[in-house]
Amino acid sequence: MFKYFEIQTALIDVSNHYTYHIRITTYTENYAQGHYYNEMIDNTIHPNKPDSELILVVFISIIFAVVFSIALIVYEAQPLYYSTLAIKPESYDNFPDAEMSTCIIEIQSFEKDKTEYSGDIYVNGFPTDHIDIVLNPGEVYEGKKILDISGIQLPAKVQIELKTPTKNYSAHYWLKKE
Repeated sequence: MFKYFEIQTALIDVSNHYTYHIRITTYTENYAQGHYYNEMIDNTIHPNKPDSELILVVFISIIFAVVFSIALIVYEAQPLYYSTLAIKPESYDNFPDAEMSTCIIEIQSFEKDKTEYSGDIYVNGFPTDHIDIVLNPGEVYEGKKILDISGIQLPAKVQIELKTPTKNYSAHYWLKKE
């Protein structure tokens, strides 16, 4: 024997009197007899009786919405601490003429406290230079790097990997043949 229940609910406002309707439909299949039964039960809560469960659900929903809104406001109000790493575009040439490539690296601290930075510069995955600096909040480091690219097959990727105690930063540019 197979049973299937369908429950439909509705809250109806008629002249400022709320009526809550519940309709339960039961479907039963009896294979031995080969026929179907359909039973319908209507249960109406009268407008004179307040629905305490509905009031409770609305009250809990309002409290949840207020708490969630306050949490979002507090989360958005928290300051964001980070650093920036940039390779100045005018400082390098994508089509180098010599065996050297130069670039200017800029690191700016927007951290809460003094921050230690440690980084490596790679050309095609091979380390070619290292950076170790300490910056106070709001300080900017700008340093020129001269990279030996003799024996490097072009195109080559020049990548800077910078690490702080909490985050990692990366920037790159490409060296190409003309």
